[in-house]
Amino acid sequence: MTRIALLCLALAAPALAAPSGARRLALIAGADDGGEGRARLRYAASDARAVAAVLRELGGVDEADLQLVVEPSRAALSSALAALPARVAAARRTAERVEVVVYYSGHSDEDGLLLSGELLPYDSLRAALDSAGADVRLAIVDSCSAGALTRSKGGVARPAFLLDSSREVRGRAILTSTSADEAAQESDRIGGSFFTHYLVSGMRGAADTSRSGRVTLGDAYRFAFAETLARTQSTRAGPQHPAYDIALNGSGDLVLTDLHAAGSTLVLPAALSGRVFVRDSSDRLVVELRKPAGDDVRLGLSPGTYRVAVESDGSLRESQVQLARGEERPPASFTPVQREEVASRGPAQVRPLAVNVSLFPPASVNALFDYRTVNLFALDLVVGNAAGLEGVQISAVGSRNGAVRGAQIAGAFNWVDGAYGQSGDASAIQIAGALNWASGSLTGAQVAGAFNRAGPSQGLQIAGGANLASSLRGAQVAGGLNLADSVDGVQVASVNVARTVSGVQVGAINVAEDADYTIGAFSWVSRGTHNAAAGATEYGSLLEADTGGRIVYGILSGGAAFRFRSQPQRYLLGGGIGWHAFSGERASVDVQALSFQLVDSDAWTHRQLSVARAVANVKVAGPLELFAGPTFNVLVDQEPRKVDFAGYGWAAGDVRMWPGFLAGLRLAWPAAPRFE
Repeated sequence: MTRIALLCLALAAPALAAPSGARRLALIAGADDGGEGRARLRYAASDARAVAAVLRELGGVDEADLQLVVEPSRAALSSALAALPARVAAARRTAERVEVVVYYSGHSDEDGLLLSGELLPYDSLRAALDSAGADVRLAIVDSCSAGALTRSKGGVARPAFLLDSSREVRGRAILTSTSADEAAQESDRIGGSFFTHYLVSGMRGAADTSRSGRVTLGDAYRFAFAETLARTQSTRAGPQHPAYDIALNGSGDLVLTDLHAAGSTLVLPAALSGRVFVRDSSDRLVVELRKPAGDDVRLGLSPGTYRVAVESDGSLRESQVQLARGEERPPASFTPVQREEVASRGPAQVRPLAVNVSLFPPASVNALFDYRTVNLFALDLVVGNAAGLEGVQISAVGSRNGAVRGAQIAGAFNWVDGAYGQSGDASAIQIAGALNWASGSLTGAQVAGAFNRAGPSQGLQIAGGANLASSLRGAQVAGGLNLADSVDGVQVASVNVARTVSGVQVGAINVAEDADYTIGAFSWVSRGTHNAAAGATEYGSLLEADTGGRIVYGILSGGAAFRFRSQPQRYLLGGGIGWHAFSGERASVDVQALSFQLVDSDAWTHRQLSVARAVANVKVAGPLELFAGPTFNVLVDQEPRKVDFAGYGWAAGDVRMWPGFLAGLRLAWPAAPRFE
């Protein structure tokens, strides 16, 4: 499928909340025609209009600062890009700070954007952004192979991230809806591209998980990433993986939209739960989200009449609400909607069967109905088989179901695989002596002695051996291995592997493509921290390597202590953990804690040195940094001391404490910008 291509989401400082001295300019383009040999898209232009509308209503872009071009030629779009420096210069006459947002939806290939068969190279787009002269330049490209725009500068396919920036942020950011070799996809059901649809839904409030009334770039991107991936995993073209190239520096929160500026607000109350669809008076799908119970969700919309549908537990309910300007209102009572009945060309539909007792599948009550039953209670003396479970199942050995909403307890295995046309979802708890398997979506929790596997899951997996999940919001705990595509919670295991981690990895070995926090003996994060340093302290010299998350990372350290009088040569071996406490354009501050074992050249000693330190880093040139800072040292020496390790400080029994210093040079290769 050729298509759709979101891009340039680039909002920075809170435009709505920004002072009058800040302006945000936008160039929004949509082109359905990619030229001869390429299928004409249906929704590129309407996607562009949807992005323009949300930026105008909630994104702080004034009508005069918004340029929308539909079906532009290569020359027309090049001219609009070339005019950005003049627009920025004019804006600076009345604004202290200027930001530029560029969005394109349409055709592209690995070389550039395709406009009626004419190529606009990615290099030209990059050059236009870099020469615009704005404090922040953000681009969003929703098109096929758009990831090539980021890959040329080191961007890679990645899941959602957190970006903390504010009005002090400076630089450029590029987001694309696909990786370099993927097709962007549009859908007749949603009336647009997957990525743009979910991005706009997030910007209107679906992504406001903090309930602050503001949607950050990280919030919107995380929401759009998860929904797009989930909705494209089963399509013929396959899953989409957004990519990015970011070169921003600053501190604070990068706010994309401010819901307080909405013309009206639709409130989804705390008690409401399920998949929510909001359509306007023309039956266009405006917002789509999965609403959990427990918190209100506010959606910023234009005044008008809306139809709100909620899909939950197989039922569909609808309500209509009229929103006046400035009004904040929840939907009225929901009315059940009868789904359209269709004739089935396949086998007979499943039927409810309250109780099933089985020795093994052929010797069971379910077998009388070809296993096309949904049980409220099942007792399997050996192994059970059913289309579904809506209650409790107890199996001596194991069970197989098409879908489960309830709890399963088995001596060996629980298997949920979508049999008999069911969904393959497990929405409750599975407990097994060896294996739990849910091919679809697990909302509850899995506990197994050996192995748990779930599709997109929200809950908790605990296994003695390994856990495998597509997208986990809760936590994985395993004795051996945790493996997940994306994790919003915590991974705890001997070995943790994930594509992206918004929470924390804790383990002996942690591996991720993108993570903020890693704690373990060794961590490798592709878009994380990679430093090598050489330094000196008041007691010796050190060589160190920092690897791990962008914010919390691991430290491996070793060195030699200065010799005192007739002491043998003493070496230090150890490691610790570091925290990027502050990051600016030219300087940063890290807080670190380390522990060293002291080893004499002639004998093993029982000496443990613990060090806490604060380190200021200043960029010198390229990856080279100069660092220095104070330390506080605690030495525990369980052997009689002939000579103190340090000649000053405070001593009490086997413990000596003293302040010190650290200084040196570091080679820092951050694979992604550091943020607070």
